[in-house]
Amino acid sequence: MSNEISAGPAPAPGDRLITWSATTSVIIVTAIAAVISYGHARELVLRYGSSGWTADALPLTIDGVVATCSLILVDCARHNQNAPWQAWFLLITGACATVAVNVAAGLSHGIVGAAIAGWPALVACDCFDLLLRHRRHRSPTTQPAQPATDAAPDPAIDRARELYAPGLAQGRIPAIRAIKRDLHVGTPRATAIRDAITPVPTHSAQEAA
Repeated sequence: MSNEISAGPAPAPGDRLITWSATTSVIIVTAIAAVISYGHARELVLRYGSSGWTADALPLTIDGVVATCSLILVDCARHNQNAPWQAWFLLITGACATVAVNVAAGLSHGIVGAAIAGWPALVACDCFDLLLRHRRHRSPTTQPAQPATDAAPDPAIDRARELYAPGLAQGRIPAIRAIKRDLHVGTPRATAIRDAITPVPTHSAQEAA
């Protein structure tokens, strides 16, 4: 038997549809914003003298830091662990760097141009974080199964054992009707009482039979 149980009921079909629709929308918006942000960062790198593979790879280090740190934070939260301070520090630094690079790429077109250029970076960071948080809260968690506790003693069973003790000692099991009459209980309760007071055959008795 497994020692873990899922926390919470299974999501309804409508909830699954909403979840996957929201996830798909966030992925599309994040992908579009990330591509635009990458283009702005690459343009800025080229403007300041870098070229070749350096200009292609350097923008990825900025957004890559944001993605990596976000995944680490979500993984730590799912396992009830404290995230390392480096993850928080690099996440904030990477997000600020992404927005700053995009704003700088649009400064040549004035304040409006800087705001427009910085918007995709802000959307990419926030949508990616929103996606991870959404998946984190929708994912089922597991909790250790609680050990079963003994049921509270049933006074009717104790009374039945006392009442039918002489017959039980001789191997006579009381009938359901007699239990219902003597203890004033219904058929299901009488059946449960008879099962509880019926002696379990021992190994030696089974061999003798």
